[in-house]
Amino acid sequence: MRYLLFPFLIAVSLGGASLAFPKPPIVSPACPAPCDLRVAAEWEPVIGVLIGWPLQLPPSLVIALGHDVDLYVTVGNARNEERARKSFAAWGIDLSRVHFLHTTQGTGYYITRDWGPFAVFDGQGNYRLVDSRYLDYPFSSARGKHLLWMPRSLGFNYRPDDQAPLAVARHLCCPRIELPIALTGGNVFFDGQGTALSTQLMLDENRAKGFSKQQFLDIVREGFGVHTFHFLPNFERLGIQHLDCLMKLLDEERILVKRPPADHALYKNIETVVCHLSRLTNGYGRPYQILRIDTPPYLLHKLANYTNSLIVNRKIYVPMFGIPADATALQTWRDLMPGYEVLGFEHKGWSFADSLHCRVRGIWDPKMLYLTHRRPDAHAVWCSRFPLVLQARDYSGAGLIAEQLLLVWRPQGQARWNKVRLQPHGDAHHFVGHIEGTQPGQRLEYYFSAVSRSGKAETLPRTAPAGVYSFRLE
Repeated sequence: MRYLLFPFLIAVSLGGASLAFPKPPIVSPACPAPCDLRVAAEWEPVIGVLIGWPLQLPPSLVIALGHDVDLYVTVGNARNEERARKSFAAWGIDLSRVHFLHTTQGTGYYITRDWGPFAVFDGQGNYRLVDSRYLDYPFSSARGKHLLWMPRSLGFNYRPDDQAPLAVARHLCCPRIELPIALTGGNVFFDGQGTALSTQLMLDENRAKGFSKQQFLDIVREGFGVHTFHFLPNFERLGIQHLDCLMKLLDEERILVKRPPADHALYKNIETVVCHLSRLTNGYGRPYQILRIDTPPYLLHKLANYTNSLIVNRKIYVPMFGIPADATALQTWRDLMPGYEVLGFEHKGWSFADSLHCRVRGIWDPKMLYLTHRRPDAHAVWCSRFPLVLQARDYSGAGLIAEQLLLVWRPQGQARWNKVRLQPHGDAHHFVGHIEGTQPGQRLEYYFSAVSRSGKAETLPRTAPAGVYSFRLE
């Protein structure tokens, strides 16, 4: 687990830090912000997942992942690759879908979420990997006044995985940019449209390494196209404050947050974060919809880490902790994400600070068909031709098939779906369809579908028609 990587700690005051961290020169990304950069969000199409060998995952999870997507596996040498091959073959995994990435493995080689690179698209549809300076972990209190570091100068054999992202980029044959800031993957969520969230520790960590808040924001804007960065209060009394151990961004407008019992030591801290989230607006200018999942204690008052889950295309992988609440957690996920196949995996190695999401990272599809949409308000004003706008980008470059760019809708309760062909709307990536023949008071269900000439086919929501959007006309 992440905590066990650092058995010795030393306190460092932010006001007078005595440790000197290497500060590389700020590099200019190949494409500045006006190029319309966009970081892929976790729920977007992936072609594979990134894991490390030797495994720190249950074999059942790796088998399930290997049946659906390619496995990109970091190994430190040929001997470990051979061991991995034998294991995967014995488990029935198709070895033609396993890609071995030889690299110098660090102490946290299996925590691919933290050191793995981010997928970034520019306005021309070009794909590159962008990663940050992954050196070590800071610990912080909920108040965030001091950081606790495990400096290598103490002689602890901590090795960063700073070469592994290069191995990923080389294997995928795509450009890679390394930014000088810390941006540990477990402590940041991107919505795919220029908004990011992390805990306050992200700022404190970079400040300790010589970057002001404004410098950090400038680098993130130029490297990722992020124009809005929400910093949430720290929630652990002492810990790495990683956001994926507290919450999950389900889509651009919904956030799932853990809910401990009211008498738990972290209850007040977590509810403070929820209060902070309730004051924020998402990329569409509306308050986030805050959803909750119950996370009871399971070991020495440690909270079950059900938010540390992974979305891989149309499946959701959830850590299980061997307690009765596991079944309730799976049902919560199914209720919130209709149409997704929700799978639970128990493992003795899961913890409150390092679970499934920490150890598996998506390899996003460079040729994805990307769809996004601002939904109407839950109660919308009726009009005779109600417009719904879709943003669609075919990153394969093959082009969309106009005849299969559709809005599909029906009044709730009816069996028959109505299909409306979408028309260009404003620019090359926006399309509009109109719903007609409705009456005030009706609740409507709808989804979009699109197909590109490259053979990519997507719906929005991705699980439609099992999962749909809905709103009521007033």
